[in-house]
Amino acid sequence: MSFILNLDDNLCVLCGEHDESLDHLIFNCAFSKSIWMLPPYPSHLNKNPNLSVFENLSTWFSNPPDWQDGHIEWVVICAVKTWFIWKERCNRVFQNKHQTSVILAGNILRFLSSLTLGSYSDASPTNTSPTTGAQRDFSRTWRPPMINFLKINYDASFVSNDSHAGIGLILSDSTGLCKGARTERCFALNSEEAEGYAALAATRWAQELSLINCDIEGDSKSISEYLIGKKSNLSWRTTSILDDARKIMDSPDINYSPIFVYRTANLVADKLAKEARYLHSDQSWSANFPNMLCDLLSADNSDYLY
Repeated sequence: MSFILNLDDNLCVLCGEHDESLDHLIFNCAFSKSIWMLPPYPSHLNKNPNLSVFENLSTWFSNPPDWQDGHIEWVVICAVKTWFIWKERCNRVFQNKHQTSVILAGNILRFLSSLTLGSYSDASPTNTSPTTGAQRDFSRTWRPPMINFLKINYDASFVSNDSHAGIGLILSDSTGLCKGARTERCFALNSEEAEGYAALAATRWAQELSLINCDIEGDSKSISEYLIGKKSNLSWRTTSILDDARKIMDSPDINYSPIFVYRTANLVADKLAKEARYLHSDQSWSANFPNMLCDLLSADNSDYLY
């Protein structure tokens, strides 16, 4: 590429330390190595020095010996990370745009989530039908966000349009520690609209807290799909609510990632949303959480998988 563009040198634009080659870009560049070592699925990506670049790439089609059942195929992880590394390289050359490895890792996680959204259904906690590896992985059990990220789980509880719907929000860090909780109430015509208000409330809370890297996680597939730009059959009232959330998410200075999970991975927010319907005002906690929340938070932390 340096020959075609008449560049003065062939230095790697990602690390600026060594001449660029396919082997260097994928396996040896310091920036690329940091991407491989960051979640999702951190790995040293060991390469065999006796094999060519393409022979090493072909080994990706076999899962590592310690690969757990239910994980996305290893070749998918490798292909996505490599693609994002290449996109970052091209953005730096052609658009003079730079992202840190942590931001790029967050974008990789969001992309992998979007790959599996089409395979999900809004399953109930009692749904035990067989699933593919990708379905099992994203996720029936709550998981903390990646390092340098926070996560807000949101849910809504709707009974009728004659009474308030409840919204529950839970803020967690990468160690699984709860950093805050909030309840809100709203009037909605149906459960879909209430879920839209919950997603907007989560996004606004993240903005209010001046969060930079944050997962916005809920258990409605259609809501999450719309937030990442996919077509949906949501009502115009719901999409107008979610458009306000997307305006916040589109800010160039933040990295908010909408993520879909099964209801079994969103139980704390679900419980809090149900309680919110009976409260006389909105509530927020940063410590001294209610007992019912403490029990659920303990269960989440004992069950999550790294």
